[in-house]
Amino acid sequence: MKLFLSTPKSTKNKKVTKKSTKSRSKRGNSKNSLRQVLIGKGPNVLPYRRFSNRKAVFVVIGMAIVGIATVIYTLAATTTVNTTVEAENMTWNRGVTQRWSPNNIVGKALYWNATGTSTVQLPVNATSFSVYVKGDQCDGAPVLKATMGNYEILNKAVTSKNWTKYSVAIDPKIAVAGKHNINLSFANDYVRYGTCDRNLYIDKIIFTGVKEIPVVNPKPSEPKPSTTPAPKYNPSAQYNIIMIGWRPYEKDYAQLANNNTNLVYRSIHRTASGNKAKFELWDKMGYKYFNNVAGSDWASSGKGGACKNIPLAYMDKPYSEELIKRSNSVGYYMHEMASLNAACNGWNWANAAEGLDWAKINTYMIQARAQNKKVVWSEPAQGWSALNNSPSFKYYGPQWKDVLVPMFATNFRTPSFDHVPAARSAAVTASTKLGTPVGASVQSWYFREGYNDLTTAATVKLANMGLEVGAKYYQIEGTYTDMAWGTDYMNGILAFSKQLGAQAVTKPQPAPATQAPPTAIAKKPLYQLWNNVVSDHMYTSDASEKARILAAKQYVDQGIAGYLYDKQATGSTPLYRMWVAKTTNHFYTASKPERDNAIKSGATDQGIVGYIMTSQVAGTSPLYRLYSASYPDHYYTADNNAKQSALQSFRKYKDEGNVGYIFSKP
Repeated sequence: MKLFLSTPKSTKNKKVTKKSTKSRSKRGNSKNSLRQVLIGKGPNVLPYRRFSNRKAVFVVIGMAIVGIATVIYTLAATTTVNTTVEAENMTWNRGVTQRWSPNNIVGKALYWNATGTSTVQLPVNATSFSVYVKGDQCDGAPVLKATMGNYEILNKAVTSKNWTKYSVAIDPKIAVAGKHNINLSFANDYVRYGTCDRNLYIDKIIFTGVKEIPVVNPKPSEPKPSTTPAPKYNPSAQYNIIMIGWRPYEKDYAQLANNNTNLVYRSIHRTASGNKAKFELWDKMGYKYFNNVAGSDWASSGKGGACKNIPLAYMDKPYSEELIKRSNSVGYYMHEMASLNAACNGWNWANAAEGLDWAKINTYMIQARAQNKKVVWSEPAQGWSALNNSPSFKYYGPQWKDVLVPMFATNFRTPSFDHVPAARSAAVTASTKLGTPVGASVQSWYFREGYNDLTTAATVKLANMGLEVGAKYYQIEGTYTDMAWGTDYMNGILAFSKQLGAQAVTKPQPAPATQAPPTAIAKKPLYQLWNNVVSDHMYTSDASEKARILAAKQYVDQGIAGYLYDKQATGSTPLYRMWVAKTTNHFYTASKPERDNAIKSGATDQGIVGYIMTSQVAGTSPLYRLYSASYPDHYYTADNNAKQSALQSFRKYKDEGNVGYIFSKP
C-alpha cells in the first residue's frame, strides 16, 4: 500500500531536511466533474497529487472538535451564527501546532508539513467560509484547496507571508448542516534544497450561517453510522473484500457484499489510540475487520522519510493479542514489510527479507491460530520472491500454512516496467508451496505510476489478475479521492464484487459412475504450470520436466490439476500434448483426429502426457477445456469454480467442453 503518513520535521532541523523529488511523478487526476458552488463561479479543479517524497498534506477538519470558540448570534426566529474553529482545537493525526505572537498576543497555528486526515460535519447551514492562512514562498506560492464533498469551494495561491483572510460565499442549499464535511488540502508542496521551502500555515476557520434556534456553545454533530443495515458476515462466503479504513462512514460500501462475498475493513494504525475510534464505529455498524499489526506506511522510498522517521513497526504482543480476541476481528494484516526494508537499504531484497523480526511475526501467527483467524501479508514487486528465498521464511512458512494468506500488491507499474506479474507469480508460488489461499491487493496506485488510464473497465481488469489465480481475499485501496463512492475506480470495484457474487458456490454433483475404475495401474499427477509473459498454461506428468522448466524461471508452479493413468487401462485414452509456436500455446486433446489436424496446421507433437478416462467413473471429475483467443491460451481445470472464474476473467476464455475425466486423487 502507498499511504504516506510521515512524522513532520521540526523547524529546528529544517536546513538539513532533504526532500526527494524521486517519486514526484506519481499523480492522478480526478475524473469527477464538480458542481458549481461558488456564487457566480465554477470550480477550477486541482489535479490530485499522490502523496510521495514531497510533503503533501491532506487535512480534513477535526472529527471531534475539542472546542468551538466565540458563537455570536442575535435572538430572532432566524439567527446568524459565526462559528470559529481554532487550529489548535482541530483533530488531526499529523501536523505541528506552532506558537506565534501577533501584537504581543500569543496564539497557535497549524503548520502543515505532513499528511493528516480527520472529518467534521458542517455545524451550520453555511453561507460563507473563511480561513486565516499564511505561506512560506519558494519558487511560487503554496496553494490552499478547500472542498465540500465533490464540490470545490476554494482554490487559492497564498502569496502573503503574513496572516491573511480568504473568504468565499457558498450556497446554503448545498452546504447543509450535518450532511457535509469541509476538507482542506495543501497540494503543491515544493523545496529547493538548501535555498527555500514552500509551506502552509492555518490559524483558524470561520463558518457563517443561519440557525432557526440559537444555541450557545453548540457541540458539533458527530458522524453517525449509516442507518442502512450492514451486510451480514457470512463465514462460508467464498471471497472477502477488504476495504482500507479511509472512509469508515461510507454506507455505499455495503453494496460490495453479497451472499458469496464478505465486506471487511482493515485498520491502519498500530496503536491502541489510533484504532479505538474506528473499531468502536465498525463494531456498531456490524463490520468485521483485520487489525494492522506490522509494516509501515510509505512516506518515501530511498534513505530518508519513512526509513528515518517511520521505521518498520510491529505491534506490541499484549495489544495484538487483545485485538485478535475482539469478536469482530477476523485476523491480522501485515503491510509491505520486506518492501519497506528494501527501499531503505538500496533495494537489497535478500537482506530486506531476512532482516524482518521473524520471532514477532511468528507470535502473530500463533495468536491468530489460537483464535482460528487469518494473517494477510501483502507485498508488492519482488517482495514475495525475496521471501520465498529467505532461510527464515523457509523455516517458518510451513508452520503457518493454516494461517497465512500471501497477498500480492498491484501498485508498482512504471512506463518502463510492470512489476505486478512478478509479484503475482511469487505470491502464488508461496501459496502453492504452503497450500494456503492467495490474496490480491487491488490498488488505484497502479494507474498513478506513470500512467493515467484509470477507468471502470481497467479496474475490473486489474482485479481479475487475482481472480485468475484463484484469489479469495481482495484488499481494495488507493488514493483518498479514488476511493470515494461513484468514482471510476469504485464503480469498477462494485462491478468486480458483482462478478465475484456470480461465481458458482457449489460444485455440480458427479454423474453416477458407469463402471468401476480399474485399480491395477498406477496414476501420476498432472502438474499445472503458468507463463505470464507469453500467457501459456502448460501441463506435464513428468516431475523432472517440471523441475527443469521451473528452474528456467519462465513458468511458475500452479499445483496439480488432477491424476492420470501412467499406462492405458480399460476406459482410458491417450491425452496428447502439442505446442503451437506461432501463438506460444500448449494444446491438449484426447482426440487423435484433432491432434492430427493440429499437426497438419503447424503444431508440434510433444507426445502423450498420460491416459484420461473417456467416461465418468467413481473418483473422477470432468477436465474442462477453455480457450482465450485474445492472448491466446488453452486452460484446463477440473475445478468448476476455477472454470467459472476464467470465463468471467479479462482474458475472455470460452468453454470448449470436456477433454475427458481425470482422477482427483492418486
